[in-house]
Amino acid sequence: MTEQEQNLQRATEFVAFLNEAVAADRQAMDLLSKSWAFCNKKLADHPQVQVTSKYGRDAVRTVGILCGLSERMYGVKICIVTDEADNLIKFDILQP
Repeated sequence: MTEQEQNLQRATEFVAFLNEAVAADRQAMDLLSKSWAFCNKKLADHPQVQVTSKYGRDAVRTVGILCGLSERMYGVKICIVTDEADNLIKFDILQP
C-alpha cells in the first residue's frame, strides 16, 4: 500500500469516527458544526484552518479546525454534508 493510500485510509477512519459522533448525537454535532468564534489574524492566515468572515471579522468553526487537522495529518480534505436547511448530515472526504 502506498503512503497516499495509507493516508486516505486514515482520513477515511477519521471521517468514520466523526460520523459515529454524528450518529450518537446529531443535535450536538450539528450545533458544534454551526458554532462560530471570532479569531485573530494569525489563525485566519493559517494555511490549513478554514476561516470565513462574519460581520466583517474573521471567524472559525470547529469544522474548520477538523478539516485543517485532516489536511495536515493525512493530506486529505474533508467536508460536511448538510441538508437544504443547513443541518449536518455527515462528514465526508472532499478529495481522494
